Amino acid sequence: DPDHDGVVNLLEYALAGDPLVAQAGLLPTIQHANGGVEFRFSRNPALTDLRMTLQAAGTLDGVWTDFAMSERGAPFNVLNPIASVAETTGSPTRMVTFTIGNGATRIRFLRLRTDQLDL
Repeated sequence: DPDHDGVVNLLEYALAGDPLVAQAGLLPTIQHANGGVEFRFSRNPALTDLRMTLQAAGTLDGVWTDFAMSERGAPFNVLNPIASVAETTGSPTRMVTFTIGNGATRIRFLRLRTDQLDL
């Protein structure tokens, strides 16, 4: 973490940030909306060496379930019918809005898992 902002370099890279510059507002945000939960973050689809997985769980030490995934800059593929993902079409950075509907009463935790892939 060369910029000392507390965000590991891989996550900062995945969220379209600069690991050498501390940036306010880089981390995902979460809010209640329309009876569900919205999780928002930025990404750069030109980064083809990443897999980004949106996951949810009922407890922090529980089983994490994949709800949506993007590999190699592709749009997110929704993996669970109570979730949806929308992305802006801006360039180079896009805003992603991941929504879990009100059928997710046992879900209390969300996370964005980021893995670096071989080119």
